[in-house]
Amino acid sequence: MMTLSTSSPDLGTLSVRDMPSLGTLSVREMATLGAVSDEEIAKVAAQLTERMKTFPPLTVTALAGVFRQYDKIARGRLAAAIISIGGDPRQVEDALDLAKGKNLGFFPYYKKYAWAWGILSTVSGAVSGYHGYKRNDSVGWALVWFALGSFFPVITPVIAVAQGYGKRK
Repeated sequence: MMTLSTSSPDLGTLSVRDMPSLGTLSVREMATLGAVSDEEIAKVAAQLTERMKTFPPLTVTALAGVFRQYDKIARGRLAAAIISIGGDPRQVEDALDLAKGKNLGFFPYYKKYAWAWGILSTVSGAVSGYHGYKRNDSVGWALVWFALGSFFPVITPVIAVAQGYGKRK
């Protein structure tokens, strides 16, 4: 008799009572044996979607841990099932990326605002570089101010304004 435990944090433990020599199988091993059916995927997807809507919600890291237990095909089926019953597609996509080994950094939704940060850094670098050149009459200082403005796009222009933007020492 095989049972799939889906209520524990380590989703996907299979207890094989009739064949103790097999021990415990992971979901990935079950999938290769054909033990993960569409009904099981739907059941797990429903539980995960419900958990995503509760407080505290299921984290991207925890969801990625669940995805890691499945093979590539089963991951796709599980992700599609979660999204189809109301799961957050962005969270599912980030969890799939994390399960594949892609590093998302501290904040998984950085992709949404990366373009704005890039524009802010470029404009800040240009404004700060202009200030460095005008203040010191030196291309070297312009490059230093440009780099600082690019790496610290909020504080560097504030310092430039406090020094008297573009005015000589």
